[in-house]
Amino acid sequence: MPAGTGTLRNARLPEHPDAKSTARWTRDALAGRVPLPPPITNLLACCLFATGYTDDFNQAKAIVAVRTHSLAVA
Repeated sequence: MPAGTGTLRNARLPEHPDAKSTARWTRDALAGRVPLPPPITNLLACCLFATGYTDDFNQAKAIVAVRTHSLAVA
């Protein structure tokens, strides 16, 4: 399965909550090497909609799904 196409089962947060592990996970997530957990993708959609970037929440969810290569948010 390509990176970024996982479901909640495949989306994992860093194993250790220390700064170094979190920074590495964030870097990998931004690069698309690890899938984002659905709560984070949903938060991104909320931000797009709340800021007026989209007129419709479903459109915001679709944009996030495409950009993150994750259908879990759709």
